[in-house]
Amino acid sequence: MYISSMRFLRILLFFEGVSLVKCSVKNRKGEITEIKEENCPDSELQEECDSICRVEYNQCRLLCETELCQSLCSEEYQGCRDDCPCGANCAQGCVNCNNPICPVNDKHILVIGKRVSDAFIVSFDGSALKPANISAPSNYYTNSAPHALLKNELFIFGGTRDRRKIAKLVGCEWREEPLRLINPYDSWSAALSIEHESKALICFPADEETKKCEVFDPATSTSSSTHSSIFPHYGGMLGLYQGQATTVGNDGFEDDTNKVETMSSSGWSSLPDFPTPKAYHVLMGLPSGSLLLAGGRIYDGTALIPQTKIWLLQNDIWKIIGDLQNADWWGSGIMINNSIFVVSADTRTLNIEA
Repeated sequence: MYISSMRFLRILLFFEGVSLVKCSVKNRKGEITEIKEENCPDSELQEECDSICRVEYNQCRLLCETELCQSLCSEEYQGCRDDCPCGANCAQGCVNCNNPICPVNDKHILVIGKRVSDAFIVSFDGSALKPANISAPSNYYTNSAPHALLKNELFIFGGTRDRRKIAKLVGCEWREEPLRLINPYDSWSAALSIEHESKALICFPADEETKKCEVFDPATSTSSSTHSSIFPHYGGMLGLYQGQATTVGNDGFEDDTNKVETMSSSGWSSLPDFPTPKAYHVLMGLPSGSLLLAGGRIYDGTALIPQTKIWLLQNDIWKIIGDLQNADWWGSGIMINNSIFVVSADTRTLNIEA
């Protein structure tokens, strides 16, 4: 795994490519050939992948002595073809397609900040950077709004101008949902995809009810109150630790600025304190169940200091595993394959570190 640091904005979305359609038929010998209904934007990769599938299918048939065996070969071919760019499981070519034939450098990240007009698209290695034309009711529509990716749909919750709005990115346009949030949320708050990205947990409102949380369900277009945390966690963010929503720290000058809590079906419970006061960091749940914390800021008694350290919570023990290239806080992060991209709110520079 490598960690990249990009000093810029807050909302991240991973994407690639455009859509396509294709189909295939058998010839009179039972061998597989192909017919294309429309041009595939990743046509060369699609043809290469389909050729591999056809070779494997024809080799499979040569070893068959029964109709059942040939039928199984056909099923295996169909599964192979479905996983190719332009296939049933990769209907948009190399967009969100996990087939190894898709090159990594064709994948991009969409970055949206407090000003919609500042949105841009960047390649994995930073070699390609171009503006993204996103439309919204106002230029500051996304400012200070927590966000979550639910079933490949990007939602924002609240924000500076309207703390109870829910909006979804449809194509290149932010569209507001009729449903309103129970609590007001802004930059102090946090959101997290839960239950296999089917719902969003939104916590730490921007009012006196700092410990409250609610759960948004896009399938039913409802939002319902859930357990409140034990401690306040302004800027504590949210991430998954051992499959459960977890928050770290608090932006304040009280004694609870390093408290760590995790949420189960029965409510919040305490984990070992973070070694220092901490707020406005990136929290990222890893496939191993561990929790990664990058950047953020601490209060040393006299000043707020941005941080570079990368921490890992594993088996309820915090340890330092590296450093960001720059001291970053109030940012966002996204995991793509074995890479983690961290984006800060600092718009002065853009750095990518491998």
